[in-house]
Amino acid sequence: MNRVIHLLNEQEDMYVTGYRNYRLALEEWAGEDIVLIDIDPFLPSEATTAINLLKEQNQVIVLTEDPFDLPVLKLLEAGMDSLILKTEKHQEEIAETLRSIREGHYVLPTAFIQPFKRQLTKMSDINMEVFAYQLQKNGIVLTTKEQIIAYFMMLGLRNKEIATLAEVGEGTAKVHISHIYRKLGTKHRKTVIKNFKDMLR
Repeated sequence: MNRVIHLLNEQEDMYVTGYRNYRLALEEWAGEDIVLIDIDPFLPSEATTAINLLKEQNQVIVLTEDPFDLPVLKLLEAGMDSLILKTEKHQEEIAETLRSIREGHYVLPTAFIQPFKRQLTKMSDINMEVFAYQLQKNGIVLTTKEQIIAYFMMLGLRNKEIATLAEVGEGTAKVHISHIYRKLGTKHRKTVIKNFKDMLR
């Protein structure tokens, strides 16, 4: 983690304002532009609790050596914005990745997409049925493909990742997303995601 902090502080447009041990009071982290959480020392329940509390005031980015054993869906539901690998191979890319996130993009490691897709496929059958039922119950009429894409939007994935998981081109995913915006009467992604999450509560 010290190497990551040093790399970020070398950037002209970034500065790490503080470093906290994850067991310190979470209130001490509040109010920063972006909060990076090194997830590796966390127990799963601690990780989701920390992300959930921090999400109210911050953009939360998770750092990890190995994402494959993480409960990524639970982290996404807790409010994780993006996931970045902190391995030595990827450390030089962290600053550029953070710039992309600052511009509104979401990030998951490319190598993680296929295993994540398999995990989502196993879980999504039941979740999609519940999601589709709630859409119908709330009078939101979406096509089957739009429901799938809306579900992935609700999880906080970016267009490229949604396209991969929904097995469509990125351009096609954008068209479906624009239809979803139109049907919900908004052009704001955060509003759409909030509406979907509120619907499932």
